[in-house]
Amino acid sequence: MRPDSPISETVSVILPAYNKACFLESVVRSVDKGSRSVCELIVLDDASTDNTPEVCHRLKSQSHSFRFEILRNEKNQGAAATRNMGIRAARGDILVFVDADARFEENCLDKLCAAMSCADIVFPKALYDDGRLLNPKNKFEREYAINSIVFAVRKLALAKMDALFDEQMNVYAEDADFFLRAKAVGLRIVYVEEAVVRHPVHTRYSEDWFFYSVRNTLYLTFKLEGLVKYRVPFCVYASYFIVTYLLGALFKRNMADGHPVDSTRGRLLRLYVRAIRQAFMMRDQLKEKRMNLELCLHGAKAAK
Repeated sequence: MRPDSPISETVSVILPAYNKACFLESVVRSVDKGSRSVCELIVLDDASTDNTPEVCHRLKSQSHSFRFEILRNEKNQGAAATRNMGIRAARGDILVFVDADARFEENCLDKLCAAMSCADIVFPKALYDDGRLLNPKNKFEREYAINSIVFAVRKLALAKMDALFDEQMNVYAEDADFFLRAKAVGLRIVYVEEAVVRHPVHTRYSEDWFFYSVRNTLYLTFKLEGLVKYRVPFCVYASYFIVTYLLGALFKRNMADGHPVDSTRGRLLRLYVRAIRQAFMMRDQLKEKRMNLELCLHGAKAAK
């Protein structure tokens, strides 16, 4: 289907935002220019403490070709819970998720929606503002959609999954968990290379990023090991990253890209230990989730 072909299904764009006021105008403008088929834009303010609410209401007051809705959490809930709120609120057949600091290039939305004719989930090429490739970087990432900067999902397809985003994960790796489960239950995931989004270059990381990355790496392993295929065994995946994050604490850096973490070595080591302890405590709560996923996988296999 050509990018200018008519799209018969309705499209909801869902934009979670936490303290991203400085990026909101850019992403909303890119939605304005990005597609004729968008019926609504839902901005989900996850209890921001900056001027995100004021910026949202100013943007809503301007002229748009779609319905502009603002929903706000009274307390910060994290990316997983906020996305789930957007899924429940959306009216469209196709749900397009976009991070608040990303923006669509011309025709990106239409290209993604056109590709939904043969897919349940689609995702674009993501470039940094300086032109470097952000995602996907290898064959596995092209097949599994590990990164949630921008992706589209058919709302009806979500009924085939065991659950939506795992709210216990809060943020970081909650997207990988979602896409791995989606692939495992048989949802068709398609990379749309000609659709492009842009993302700023972030050169520093927070303590929250470090803590949740360590904790959720283990949690994801405990949850999916033995049920869902990954490019390496989950025990190898967890071992590699746990060592990598320990080195990151010692050097105060994200070892993947070399950028610094805003903290002290002592503080990061304490967070590292606390994250591992918390992951093991959360492990005891996974029995029901693993059972539901196993039942869903058996159902998907029987339906083939």
